[in-house]
Order: sequence, then C-alpha cells, then structure tokens
Amino acid sequence: MNIPLCRLIMSIFVFALCLKFPLAGKAEKPPEQDEKYNLAAKLIQDHLFTQEINESKTWEMTLMKGLSNYNYRVSSSLGEFFVRLGGENFSSSLGIDRVKEYAIYQRLKEDKITPELIYFDCVNGNLISSFISGTHYGKVRGKWLYEKESSIANMINLMKKYHKHTSSLEEEIDYPFEIIQKYLEKAHQLSVALPQDMDEVINIVQKIKLSLPSQPKVLCHQDLFPTNFIYDGEKLYLIDWEYAHWSDPFYDLASLCVQNQFDREEKEIALTSYFGLATSQHKTHLEMMCMLYSMRSALWCFNQNQNMADKSFDFLKLANMHYNNFFISYRWLLNEMGEFSISNCRF
Repeated sequence: MNIPLCRLIMSIFVFALCLKFPLAGKAEKPPEQDEKYNLAAKLIQDHLFTQEINESKTWEMTLMKGLSNYNYRVSSSLGEFFVRLGGENFSSSLGIDRVKEYAIYQRLKEDKITPELIYFDCVNGNLISSFISGTHYGKVRGKWLYEKESSIANMINLMKKYHKHTSSLEEEIDYPFEIIQKYLEKAHQLSVALPQDMDEVINIVQKIKLSLPSQPKVLCHQDLFPTNFIYDGEKLYLIDWEYAHWSDPFYDLASLCVQNQFDREEKEIALTSYFGLATSQHKTHLEMMCMLYSMRSALWCFNQNQNMADKSFDFLKLANMHYNNFFISYRWLLNEMGEFSISNCRF
C-alpha cells in the first residue's frame, strides 16, 4: 500500500473517532433539534459544569423521548444528569404551575424519592437534576415488568410516602373538577372536535362531584405512568412531577390504575395495599375517580392532538382509549349502584 493511500485511510479513521467521541465540552448534536440542543447545552455550561470542567471534561448529551417537553440525558466524567426544557404547549392551561412544581420538589427533598434537583427555572420550566439509571416499573402493554403483587405493594408504599404531605387552605382548589373544566374550555378555544355526547358526559362528572365523600387533600403525583417509576435494583423512585397537585388520595390511586391499565383484581390489590382492606365504599370511590382521571386524560389528549405541530405521536388514539375507559368504569358503577344513573347518557 503506498504512503498517500495510508494517510487517507488514517485521516478517515481519525475523523470517524472524532464523531464518536466528541472533544471536551462538546456533545453529539441531533441536526433537527439545533435550537433546543443549543439551549440545553447552554444550561449545562451555565448551571452544571464550571468553566474549568467545560474546558477539560468530556460530556455527551442525548435527546430522550417526551410527549410535551424536550428532555436530554447528559453523560460526563462527573456522573449522569437530566435536562428538561419546558415544552411550548400552553403549560398553564394544562394545569402546570412551575412555581408550585418547584415548591413540591423542595417538600420532597427529605423523602429522597426523586432525583436531586440542581437547577430550576420557574418562568419556563427548565430544570437540571441528577439522572437515575434503572428500569421502568409497573404494568406495560398488559405485562408486569416485575412480579405483580410485590410491584403494586411497592408502588403503593412509595405513594404513601408523599401522601403524608398535606395541603394548606391556600393551596387547595376544587381538583380534579377544576382541571377538567379548564381542559374543556381550552378545547373550545382550540375548536377541538370533541365526541358528540360530551355534554352528557359532563353531566355525569357533575353527578360524581355531588356523590363523592369528602377527603383531606394530599400531595398527588397524578401522572403515574410506568415510565415515571424508576427502579435502580434496590430502590424505587418517582420522576416527572409537573402535574403534581393537592387532591383526594383516591385520585392518585386512580392515576396508578388507569395509567397501568389495572384490571379488577389489581385495583383490589392496590386498595388493600393502601388501606389494609378493600371495602365496597373504597371500590366505588376509586371507580368514580378512575372516571374523572380518564376524562381528564381524554381531554388532555384531545387538546394535545389539536395543539402539537409534531404529529408523530397518536394523541387521538390515546384520547379515544381514555374516553372509552370512562364508560367502562361507568358501566361498572351502574351495576354496583343502580341509583347512580343518568337516563339520557348514550354509550
């Protein structure tokens, strides 16, 4: 092989290495996310690494999936970190209050059930935290990632740790009814094509409001997807608290049941894990809250389908699933307590 050809091959090899292993302070940039990438990189440089570290340490940033926000995983010689850029998706009308979210993180600091918060911007929702490596936890597409009974018990035990935080009077709102009303108003503003029987569904929601027993408001996560549970092999953590609010603890139980698609047996296991037993009153209360949570989730998805420019995720399919779940719970309630019926409701 002649010398010029060897040099050419060596140059190509070195160039390939530079692409795979960026220089100090550089990161692999997804070309379609330049603007967001640059903003996340600036947050890292300004609030995570000092100038000396930026100049001398190698770090790498990877775009992660997210329905509403831009999320990045940062790998460095100092450890792994998480960066969130608050999504441009009318956060306030989604019930997201960044000031409240920050206050909740401060309350949870002693519980050590969330990633360590490093930086938080209450104006736009940008944050930096530690990154917890592990696996998701719960029931995904009908299959349990770990053993069913112990998984439910562990998720309920984690829930009870943060449910010990109660609200003050100034923190309380009529939740979840207020957020359902807010989502409905936003749907009308966006001219969302809602199901034809939505007015009748809202009548059922009002019926539930009059039927529910009073409960003390506790801190509820309210977005209990399996992907928001992280198990590191020893301990279970809960991430993504932007929808957290003060509410009826049964509403958080409903979030767990709906987002993990619990069947009747699994709902009873959850109630028994939380209360020590599952009475008929517990089951009825939970099912009412499952209806409310399903309706809240359906409206959220209908609005996101209309509002989001990126149509790669099928929000409409998810909206219809939650809307159908509302009626599944409603039919169960009709069988359990016949007086809870509205004659003009079609399904």
